[in-house]
Amino acid sequence: MLGRPDVGGARPAVRSRKVDVAAWAWTASARRGLVEWRENHVASHSHSHRAFHRPTCSSHTPTLLVASKLSLTNRVTDTRTRPADQGVAMSKGKEHHDWILRRCCGSIAACILTLAVVVGFVVLVIYLALHPSKPSFYLQDIQIRSIDLADPALSLDVQVTIASRNPNDRVGIYYKTLHAFTTYRDEPVTVPVSLPAIYQGHKDQSVWSPVMSGDSVPVAPYVADAMKQDIGAGYVLLHVKVDGRVKWKVGSWVSGGYHLFVNCPALLSATGGAFSMSAATAGGGGRNRTTVSLKFTQPSYCTVDV
Repeated sequence: MLGRPDVGGARPAVRSRKVDVAAWAWTASARRGLVEWRENHVASHSHSHRAFHRPTCSSHTPTLLVASKLSLTNRVTDTRTRPADQGVAMSKGKEHHDWILRRCCGSIAACILTLAVVVGFVVLVIYLALHPSKPSFYLQDIQIRSIDLADPALSLDVQVTIASRNPNDRVGIYYKTLHAFTTYRDEPVTVPVSLPAIYQGHKDQSVWSPVMSGDSVPVAPYVADAMKQDIGAGYVLLHVKVDGRVKWKVGSWVSGGYHLFVNCPALLSATGGAFSMSAATAGGGGRNRTTVSLKFTQPSYCTVDV
């Protein structure tokens, strides 16, 4: 009975020695694993600074070190993938901006096109509703007062009566800067005469009676000879022409100027088929003025170009 306490007291000492040996063995293995991990880590960084290599750990590496390495790997992965995600987001934002810009430009172009179509349609409707027609001209009378065929140049005095009518119901006409002259075989034989500018209302009619003369008007030699032959035959064909500009008036609106050209044929023939011609000497000049009794047969309509 006295020996039991000795045996029982020795057991705790053996156990404490076993625990110290085990702790020392675990600490030594942990130190070896940490040294190996440091060596591998330094070798991987010296090989490449950009590439990250996962170090090899022994079975004795502490769990805390492995967890820290995994968290570091996840951070590097997130850092590498983040710029790509930002690029995709920026690309999507740019595409959305371009889509909005295209929609705005398309809407503006559609509005401009619609406005142009509406304005054109309104102008077409107004034109079809008003539809200004060109005025009508006709020659009422022409009289040859005197004619000189002695000189190579031609001298002629005529008086004409020209009438004009506005056929429009809603459009008035302003006649501006009108000039009338007479031609024979496309050669002017009188000097252009200015006609008074007038306004012609709806369905109105106007008359001009200018006296046109040409003293020694230079013409081609065949023109004077042809007129002598025509007078001897008992008829002469002249053309009374009017050149000027007109403006249209609709309500209070007045258009721009438009060119007006009128051509009126005038056929003169001897009365009763006979032809009479008398000669008189002009005082002081010794020039022969021939008076012919050619009469205008009938009023003639004129061609009008606007």
